[in-house]
Amino acid sequence: MKNVFKKFSKSKLGLMLTMAMIFAMTLCSTAFAAVTPAPLDLDPIQDAIMGSISVSQIALIIAACIGAGMGFVLLWFGARKLVRSIMSAFKKGKLQF
Repeated sequence: MKNVFKKFSKSKLGLMLTMAMIFAMTLCSTAFAAVTPAPLDLDPIQDAIMGSISVSQIALIIAACIGAGMGFVLLWFGARKLVRSIMSAFKKGKLQF
C-alpha cells in the first residue's frame, strides 16, 4: 500500500482525496433529492411589501442614487484634476488648469 502512494506527490494525493470527497457528497445529496419541501406561502409578505412601498417612492430612491453617484463621479474627476494640476505646478513651476 505504501508503494502505491509513493508515486503520487502530496498535491496530487490531496486533489484525489478532495475529488473523492466531492463525488461521495454528490452521490449522498442525490439520494435525498426525492424529498420535496412544502411550498412556502409568500402572499402575506408580498401584500405587506406592495402595500407599504409605492412606485413613486421607488423612483425617488433610484433618482437619489443616480444623483449621488453623479456627484461622486464629478468629485472624483475634479479631485484628480486638482491634484494633477498642483503636482504639475510644483514640478514645472507653472499653474495650469
